[in-house]
Amino acid sequence: MDLDLSSIAAMMKEAAGIKEDAGAVQQQTPTTTTTQASSSGYKPAGFNRDNKDLPNIYDDHKIVPTEVDKTKLKTSYAYAVVAIDENPSVELMEAMDKIVEFLKVKRFVYRYNGEMTPTLAKHVLVKQDLTMVDSYQVFLPWMWKKEQEVVDAVITSKRPTFMAGNIAKHFTKYTKKNPDNPEVRDTFYGFSQASGAIRNVLSNNIHMYLGKDCLTKLSFLIMYSADGVEKVEDINKDTTNRRAADVVRICTELGIQVFNIGKADGPKRLLEHISKF
Repeated sequence: MDLDLSSIAAMMKEAAGIKEDAGAVQQQTPTTTTTQASSSGYKPAGFNRDNKDLPNIYDDHKIVPTEVDKTKLKTSYAYAVVAIDENPSVELMEAMDKIVEFLKVKRFVYRYNGEMTPTLAKHVLVKQDLTMVDSYQVFLPWMWKKEQEVVDAVITSKRPTFMAGNIAKHFTKYTKKNPDNPEVRDTFYGFSQASGAIRNVLSNNIHMYLGKDCLTKLSFLIMYSADGVEKVEDINKDTTNRRAADVVRICTELGIQVFNIGKADGPKRLLEHISKF
């Protein structure tokens, strides 16, 4: 794979001298009512007093599947990273590091969903200047365990909201033939059949896609999977990783472009896209 690292470096140098275009997509500043995940504010896993007034995702009967009203969505100056496969090549990691620096120069906000493995998403968080709380957002499905902390990171949210749960449930909708009447298809939700922990993860991912208010979508999403899937038409039910397929379907419905750096030309197309901002 020819990633042309010198070209990436040249684009970064050029971007460093360019002020943010006043006509670019409006940056959404993260809410500052956040909590430190460091030694000054660490709490063990389990009940989180800071979230005592938030809804309980475990109460499935209170979660109403809700389709996103796309006419109300705003596009943020933000991106996220989702890794399906582990251990990208050294060459790809070098390119990714340069892409992250390029995005910092362009003043993109990085949204992180607390994913620990595969490690690429966390790696990108660590590459941020964690003292600049307006440059990243951390959404957690629950409080970090101590061994998983990124000590200096400020947490935007430590538990998903009811609205995130409602939207997450919508995205797990599927139908099956009614056993008594084959002409009728009954509606089910995978969300309802999942464990409480999985519901939290699914709901938390909605904040990654749509921000804390569930109305501010990503500018684009970077994915890493060996099969290079980016579009719904790329999905093969026999070979495509199910999680990768879910990411692509959700992004497609929300109008978020996916760049898969596992695809041969993925990094190049991503850089060309970023350069337009």
